[in-house]
Amino acid sequence: MLKHKKILLDCLLLFCLAIFVTSCATLTYRDIQNNFNIAVQADNLNSVSPQTDPQAVYRGVIDDLTKEKSKIINELDNKLKANAYVLLAISQWRVEEFVAAKKSLIAANDQKFCAPRDKVLIKTIPVLIDEKELMTTYHQTSKLSLEKYKTVNFQKLFINFNKKLDDATNIIGKDTPDPIIWYVHYHQWRILNNWKSIIFKIRSNKPNAEEPDHAEDRKTAKKDAEVALGMKISDLIQQQKEKIPETHPLRKMINYYEK
Repeated sequence: MLKHKKILLDCLLLFCLAIFVTSCATLTYRDIQNNFNIAVQADNLNSVSPQTDPQAVYRGVIDDLTKEKSKIINELDNKLKANAYVLLAISQWRVEEFVAAKKSLIAANDQKFCAPRDKVLIKTIPVLIDEKELMTTYHQTSKLSLEKYKTVNFQKLFINFNKKLDDATNIIGKDTPDPIIWYVHYHQWRILNNWKSIIFKIRSNKPNAEEPDHAEDRKTAKKDAEVALGMKISDLIQQQKEKIPETHPLRKMINYYEK
């Protein structure tokens, strides 16, 4: 079982983004895709061994797609434009340019043609951005009162995150690549675990409070969450885990965290 003292930040990116390299007449864009995949590989390595720095490569992708005189996206075949905006959005997200990333996703969604994988990512990435901003604020917090938990409205936020990821899975079709599907389920697993981690941080504000007092407040938050979800958080977490094949790297990453 995962020890819920640890917040799982979105350090792990797409294991499946190698599929983004498509048949493309524009050599420059193919180079950009290759550079993007290099950044993804470095990002994945950094998630388990923080010795690599993908930031510079992501920024290179951003520069190539947005520099003032660049017409790369405009000159692409219409079938590739949405993909280019998605790559741009993910790169911006990874360097924490959150507002720009959301604008790029809107631009991707506005394209006449959008591949099935990109449609799912357009719905998924905004959730990861919003959750990243929330958890960046609170992941260093060691204690959280039940009152603060309710004031921030963690329950509503996390239920909303999970619902939006459910919405992403609802547009999955027969042409959606399996790794994209598993990626969404991985993040549902991760975000629900983060919710449990936040609940674990709850401590009572009572004078001279001891563990039974803390446990009671945590129990209250957990019960409220499970009433809202209609099931135990741990059961929902397990469901998301089981939707990912045991042999896939994302499942192996889950197993690594659960040791």
